[in-house]
Amino acid sequence: MEYITANGTKYECQNLATSTDAISITLTGQDIAAVTEAFKNETKLTVSNEENEVYGIYSNLTFRSATVYADDSILVVMHIPSAEELWKAKMEASQAEQDEILAGLLLGGEE
Repeated sequence: MEYITANGTKYECQNLATSTDAISITLTGQDIAAVTEAFKNETKLTVSNEENEVYGIYSNLTFRSATVYADDSILVVMHIPSAEELWKAKMEASQAEQDEILAGLLLGGEE
């Protein structure tokens, strides 16, 4: 059995699959609203085994979806960003910081 820790809560996974751009987790016995709330703002997940040994850490994640199936299982999909996406986000943040500094210089400082 595998376990995912999200937002400080450990969830037993019925199935866990990763691809180059996503991690998919199947949960049972959970409420869709609670699962969505737990995962929607989460950016880091850890994967552990029954002995509580962590063997996977995923960071910089974004919530993609939570789907309820007919058997009441829930599939949670989290996006794994590519190196290019991480670089772009870093550049956008850097640009925003530069814009703020320039605005302060041009407008005579912060008030």
